[in-house]
Amino acid sequence: MRYYLLTIFFLLNSIIYSQNSGDYPLDIPIILSGTFAELRPNHFHAGIDIKTKGTEGFNVYSIGDGYISRIQISHGGYGKALYIKHDNGQSSVYAHLKKYSPKIEKIVKEIQYSKESYTFRVYPKENEIRISEKELIGYSGNTGRSYGPHLHYELRDDKDRPINPLEYKNYPILDTIPPVVLGLHYKEIPQNSISCLMGRNGVGKTTLLRNLVGLEKPNAGIILLNGKEITNTESHFRASAGFGYVPQGRQIFPLLTVEENLLVALSAAGSDQQVIPKAVYDTFPVLEDMRRRRGGDLSGGQQQQ
Repeated sequence: MRYYLLTIFFLLNSIIYSQNSGDYPLDIPIILSGTFAELRPNHFHAGIDIKTKGTEGFNVYSIGDGYISRIQISHGGYGKALYIKHDNGQSSVYAHLKKYSPKIEKIVKEIQYSKESYTFRVYPKENEIRISEKELIGYSGNTGRSYGPHLHYELRDDKDRPINPLEYKNYPILDTIPPVVLGLHYKEIPQNSISCLMGRNGVGKTTLLRNLVGLEKPNAGIILLNGKEITNTESHFRASAGFGYVPQGRQIFPLLTVEENLLVALSAAGSDQQVIPKAVYDTFPVLEDMRRRRGGDLSGGQQQQ
């Protein structure tokens, strides 16, 4: 029994030791101006950007025990930055600092004088400069390529690959405001090609499609079809011009047969055909097999076809 208890104790101790602090590196309310892996002009964001109330000088703390593995100062990029290798193998990065803590600032001055340069990049030896969990390491700032005071904070795994810092914190940062589409940049799509519009719930995918087919009107901007503006054109005219729309709720005529539903769609598109084109059934063979069935008898997926 003692053996099992001892084993459990060592396992728990190992797990606790392997984790960094669940706190954030700042002791102010955490509000983000940049999130992990968001798309930037030429890269994915490697960390999170924490707002500092539009000012500089907030205390920045180490999120765990370890040693300083890199110190650098540059006019661009991360500006004044500090890299800490933690005892659990992870690394943390703190960038755009105003200045370092007095302990580190003294070392920085010695390096600058020895190199006779304000900018530098050095890699101290392992455990040469030890840092404790929650030890003051610097002050938030706006140095380097930064467009406003904030702290850029990264967490990396034991292979120095960026990982999401939010997954290792004691409490989440709530984001309850969905983004709203304020503008749209387009790229010309070749004829007979297929494009995909993707995004999480609330970003405006359905709103965009409903605007395109005329079920909703945009608050600003225009919609062009082959160079002709159709912003205020009614939806049935757009259907006759070739627009097709399959809503998530399907909205077919449940008492009409599959074939009759397809003929209605052909009529709406301005076609005089009374026979379903072979290409339709080639694309969706199940519809040909069920063409005599009522639309309401089909499954949800079959109805969307």
